[in-house]
Amino acid sequence: MNSKILLTTYTLNNQELLKLIRKLKCLYPYFFKKLNKQELRDYVNMFYEFYHEYDYDILNKMIDKCFDFKMKYMPTFAELNNYLEDVLIGRIFEIVNIMHDKGFYRIGATGTPDEIIIDIFTNGKTYAIITHRLRDILIKSLSIK
Repeated sequence: MNSKILLTTYTLNNQELLKLIRKLKCLYPYFFKKLNKQELRDYVNMFYEFYHEYDYDILNKMIDKCFDFKMKYMPTFAELNNYLEDVLIGRIFEIVNIMHDKGFYRIGATGTPDEIIIDIFTNGKTYAIITHRLRDILIKSLSIK
């Protein structure tokens, strides 16, 4: 899944970026200990380049997933991307469930939220009508910035 799930345009700010890097540094101190200043700058720049369009909460959950799986070594960017996909799929389920509960579907959409998600992924269908009211509900319900 390469597409980025965003309801609003978002850019990670410097404070949030540093919080995420500090969290990684606390979880994987030996990885960061062996980096010189230039390598650390390169890592931070690359992290920002890959993830600047995602909000802090999503990236924080991504890092938590690494720790939940008790990874002994610092995850690579490829591994971080896999965890990010898991978090984004979870976010999609949250959104679809909210939309299902609020009744925001086009006429003809049938099935449970799980069936609708599968239909969206396998057939590329888009059922939801996103109105300003729905967008506000989603933002409030999911604490999206």
